Amino acid sequence: MPDYPLIDVWAVLRDPDIPAAVGQRLLDRQRAVSAGETPAVCPEEDKPFLARHIVPAFPVQDSPEEAL
Repeated sequence: MPDYPLIDVWAVLRDPDIPAAVGQRLLDRQRAVSAGETPAVCPEEDKPFLARHIVPAFPVQDSPEEAL
């Protein structure tokens, strides 16, 4: 698992309450990571918007029965 929260990028881009600039900066960071570059630091003012769409992390299970 990564050391940072996973963000549902599409949910951020489609959320009408999130400014387009926040989504664009998120896409720019995603592109940098995909290109093997170091992404720009996430601005503090973006974090409350992105926090709305954090994907919950669940431990990996060996079998479906273990999840119950």
